[in-house]
Amino acid sequence: MFSILRNRFGVPGVISVIALVFAMLGGAYAATDSGKGGDATASAKAKKGPRGPKGPKGDTGPAGPAGPQGAAGAKGDAGAKGDTGPIGPQGPIGPAGPFVKEVPSDGTLKGVWAASPDEAEFEYPPITFAFPISPAPTAYIMAEPGDEATFAFKIAPSGGTSGFLASREEVEAVCPGGPAEPEAEPGALCIYLDPASSPSVSFVSSITDVTPPKPTPFGFSAPYKGLPAGANPAAGDGRVAYGTWAVTAE
Repeated sequence: MFSILRNRFGVPGVISVIALVFAMLGGAYAATDSGKGGDATASAKAKKGPRGPKGPKGDTGPAGPAGPQGAAGAKGDAGAKGDTGPIGPQGPIGPAGPFVKEVPSDGTLKGVWAASPDEAEFEYPPITFAFPISPAPTAYIMAEPGDEATFAFKIAPSGGTSGFLASREEVEAVCPGGPAEPEAEPGALCIYLDPASSPSVSFVSSITDVTPPKPTPFGFSAPYKGLPAGANPAAGDGRVAYGTWAVTAE
């Protein structure tokens, strides 16, 4: 067979034919055995090399947007009360304020008085002001505390009896209070007689018998006299008078 081929194609031709045959056989073999041989080839091509060194750390990325606010948590239990702290040191005492030299304008002082004169004798219960009243007030001595005949003696700072206040309106214009709540308008000293006082003591019928003391910036003494026995049928044996007073500075 080779002789025929050699004679027909020559030696070079024979070699070419043989090469072509082997090439075709190889391709056919590769096609039929591609499952096993192909895997081996792919596996050989996909084999990884050794792992390289770790690279440097990258830059920190920008902060993301804030998330929505979560729901409020439950209120916790109240804590135990702490111990009381120590008392701090006392600060220095400040200087004393100025001493009151006299009652300021429209300022009022109040007090009580009492007298117990003997029969047909005068007594002058003192009414002393805690602080001076300037100018000296005019004194008004309530003669009777009843509703029917309320009037008063008026004694000016210049001294002497200045007259009567014969009506309730005149009295209340300067002395609007009473024995339980003594009051006085500016410039007035109002002396109230308590209705529980003994009716055996009076100054109404005898005030003209003496010259009463005059009011001063420091106080006043109102004259009271004990009535003779039998002068007032309603009177008892005791001779006691008492009441309250109020003075207001101008």
